[in-house]
Amino acid sequence: HLLLLARGRRHGHRRPERLEVLHRVAAGHEPLRAGVLHGGGAVHHGIEPRLCVRPPDEEIDATLVALGVRRPYVLSVAGDNNPKKNLGTLVRAMARLPEELRSAALVNVGAPRYDQSALETLVRETGMSARVTSVGRVSDDDLRALYAGAALTAYPSFYEGFGFPIVESMA
Repeated sequence: HLLLLARGRRHGHRRPERLEVLHRVAAGHEPLRAGVLHGGGAVHHGIEPRLCVRPPDEEIDATLVALGVRRPYVLSVAGDNNPKKNLGTLVRAMARLPEELRSAALVNVGAPRYDQSALETLVRETGMSARVTSVGRVSDDDLRALYAGAALTAYPSFYEGFGFPIVESMA
């Protein structure tokens, strides 16, 4: 478990300048633990400040059109599609939604680096081909619009160091 403490205020803003790790570090993460004990436990600045400002509706709509995204959608920011991101479980869960909720699409953001064949097969086998869209790597402005337009952000990862997409989606 990590306990984080917000430190400092910058020019009257409510957001902290950094977060400091104060308490226990999860067992088995010796490099992180060593960094904390030797002064390396601060995360400076956190997320991009522009992600904290909701874009105008016109900008959201224009971004969705440009990326070929339709509403409603569930957003997954799985990065490189590493198997630990657990996208298969998300696809299976969405395929099992009740009929009245099946209009929601799944939009995945990130440039794949791993073999996609198993995920592509799963998408076909679950009948999700028309509902799954991968937009690849996007700019921060496009990401901000995707977060703002999403019905929800799903992050089914098995393991993460921190999980910035969850924090970004709440910004």
